[in-house]
Amino acid sequence: MIQNGRKSAFSRTVVKPERARVPLVPPAHLNDEERTFLLDLLKDAAPEQFIPTDMPVLASYAEACIAARRAKQAGDWDALEKLTNVQCRLGIRLRIVPSTRIGKRKNAVMARNHVAEIAIPKSPWDQ
Repeated sequence: MIQNGRKSAFSRTVVKPERARVPLVPPAHLNDEERTFLLDLLKDAAPEQFIPTDMPVLASYAEACIAARRAKQAGDWDALEKLTNVQCRLGIRLRIVPSTRIGKRKNAVMARNHVAEIAIPKSPWDQ
């Protein structure tokens, strides 16, 4: 529980044990391209964002991303649509998608500000 107000001298001197972070190792069944994608994703994420039990879902996400890339290159639009749907669902579950890491209220404010920045250009006589 978070303490409100001033912290006591004792609470400031107590050293809290740091939990050892278990390194996340990609599963052996991933090919080189999927493994590289997954390692890049883990490298760019915050250290506390994923835990070892997330690895099967992360591996599925990497597989879906690489498969979608291949489907796009092959021009297989039906497969691309399905794989993109899988990517979106897994991204939401893993909280990779920014909208899942930021609160709804902040998202609404950011969207409103973004729309204000893309305002309709002024006509020549309004300048």
